[in-house]
This record gives sequence, C-alpha cells and structure tokens, in this order.
Amino acid sequence: MTRSAVIEDRNMKCRWLRRPFSSAAFEIIDGDRGKEYPQHDDFQDNGYCLFLNTGNVRPDGFDFSNCQFITEEKDQRLRKGKLMRHDLVMTTRGTIGNVAYYDDSIPYENIRINSGMVWRNEPNNGIVFWKGSLIRGIN
Repeated sequence: MTRSAVIEDRNMKCRWLRRPFSSAAFEIIDGDRGKEYPQHDDFQDNGYCLFLNTGNVRPDGFDFSNCQFITEEKDQRLRKGKLMRHDLVMTTRGTIGNVAYYDDSIPYENIRINSGMVWRNEPNNGIVFWKGSLIRGIN
C-alpha cells in the first residue's frame, strides 16, 4: 500500500486511518547479532549494562530476578538494540509476544535487548504507554 486510507469499522463504531507501515510513528529494532554479540564469558552478575533475555520480559512486564550484565566497553562495541526510556520490548523467541515498557520506574539506565524487538515511538510518551497497556491487556 502506498497511500493512506480511512476504514470504517461498523462493529466498533469508529474509523481507522490505514497507512503504510513505513510511515508508522515507531521503529521496530532488533538486538545486535554481529561479531561483538556477548558470549557466555562476557556476562557478569552486576555491571554497567543490563543485557535482557526472554526471562526478563514476562506477560506482566519486566522481571529482574535473574539479570546478566555486560561491561561499558562491550556495550559500546554493540551496534543496535540499546533501549531508551519509553520503549516497548516484545519477545520474539521462547514465549513470543511478552511485552514490557521501559518507563522511569525501571532502575537501570543502560539496557540492551537480545532476542526481542523494540517499538521506539516518537517522543509522545502517552501514545507509547497506551500501546504498552493495550498489548499487555491491562484491564
């Protein structure tokens, strides 16, 4: 599809604006899988950058009960997959579709994903939070 279209949804009594995926207000970014990807010996029990695994992203958000960290030097050598506040993380391996929201309540300043996706929205934080709530099915 190359242009926008308005779609009527009679069941929900609303209108949807349909646009090309490339014009969405977010990016989908996966983690770095290059030659600098951390190996088993690179992980520590604490350190500069939290390196997420699928166990850290649960159906109800983040779970930091079992964390692995990498050094600042290793973090700087990786090309992509660094989170910014108000990003959403969705798992794509293991249990697919778990979602967590990286808001200001998360105590870690430096976080990277491994097997997941980030929906990085424009600076309108309310929209990101709404998407996170909707995806996680919050009542």
